[in-house]
Amino acid sequence: MRKIIIVAPVVAGALLLLSAGPASAADTGTTFQIVGGGLAISAPVGPVSLGTKAPTAAPETITSPLGNVTVTDGRGGVLGWVASVASTAFTGATAVPASAISYVPPVATVTGVALVAATPAIDLTTAKTVQTATAVVGANSAVWNPALAVVVPAGAQAGTYNAVVTHSVI
Repeated sequence: MRKIIIVAPVVAGALLLLSAGPASAADTGTTFQIVGGGLAISAPVGPVSLGTKAPTAAPETITSPLGNVTVTDGRGGVLGWVASVASTAFTGATAVPASAISYVPPVATVTGVALVAATPAIDLTTAKTVQTATAVVGANSAVWNPALAVVVPAGAQAGTYNAVVTHSVI
């Protein structure tokens, strides 16, 4: 008596079941959104003391750090920005015009992707560019602590002198 065992079709069927994949599939598209924020600048709230000096017969310069200035760019794009500064004249017993004020920004500390270049400004009668950001990618920020230099005229009288330094960014 002969026994015949048929194994091949069962093995082939098992292989077919293992390689057939799912009977059906469903794809779901997904998205998310990044919402851009704003562009802002912050500076020390005064009054910031630039120091003291004695009256002299010749013009002298008084120089002091102003405090940290920060630009925060939350727009999340590729547009750069420009920070500017202007000042009023110093009022006091003797007039010290805004043309006698200089602004010296150091290289900014940058967070994020941006190339930020500093430009010293002389004569703050009108707004002058002091920091420029290029090669921006996404959100970024820059912080710097500028020095303010004021040429005090000869014969300036004793007293307290006040001015307003205005920072802006576009």
